[in-house]
Amino acid sequence: EGYSPSDTEKISFQSEADGYRLPLEIEWEWAARGGGADNGFIYSGSNDLSKICWSRQSIWVVGESQCNELGIHDMCGHVWQWCWDDIRPRGGDEATRATRGGSYSDPASSCTVAFRCSHKPNYIHANVGFRVARNRDV
Repeated sequence: EGYSPSDTEKISFQSEADGYRLPLEIEWEWAARGGGADNGFIYSGSNDLSKICWSRQSIWVVGESQCNELGIHDMCGHVWQWCWDDIRPRGGDEATRATRGGSYSDPASSCTVAFRCSHKPNYIHANVGFRVARNRDV
């Protein structure tokens, strides 16, 4: 069974849903920056990339790195994390989804809390994963 661009049009964001979902890109960045306790770090929880990930090495056991101000581990430099947002390149008509956080196979500049990338929804690679979100009032 193949993928077609129209498949993504069949999926919609339901803000009232009570299940788990991909975070919106703004939610991902808020969590990566430490929420209201944001200390302005370049990476999620530190300005020293070696404390929060092992960039340019390999994936590792989740939770072994230093956490950020919210107690969340592995937001940057582990695997790219899918976000809900559709990002279409200039002049592009093909849907892509936002990915954030960089990965173990990327340079440090791609692992910052501000860096953003995108991939087609059917993109599969060992350095891309996801983190789930759930609405607050559930």
